[in-house]
Amino acid sequence: MKTDSEYLVRLTDQIIQQGGYVYLRRSIYANDAEGFRGHIKDDMFLTPVKDMNPQTLGKIMGSFGPYQVLASHDELFAKVRFMGDCENVLRELVAACLSYFIRDRFNPERAQYVPQYTKEK
Repeated sequence: MKTDSEYLVRLTDQIIQQGGYVYLRRSIYANDAEGFRGHIKDDMFLTPVKDMNPQTLGKIMGSFGPYQVLASHDELFAKVRFMGDCENVLRELVAACLSYFIRDRFNPERAQYVPQYTKEK
């Protein structure tokens, strides 16, 4: 499990840095964690997740440990649309799960389950 968390930390560090999410969380979304998560999900579906192959998407989904994606079934799947393309559903699910994971990397209350982001700029 430790290796999987390390993979997610490296991946999300890169996504956070490339997306400018430290600035967004500290300024625009300072008091709106759910708005921040929604922004991340929309960004990721358009950029890094869009270009990932199915194997990488599967590796990401398999890397999440218990309690690392804090969302109810209804909450998570309300953000995923199925239009006959299973690969697209996987992309949306990965984007949603990563958005919860990244949001929680900025939440000290979730530090027991999600490694905190420490590369502040």
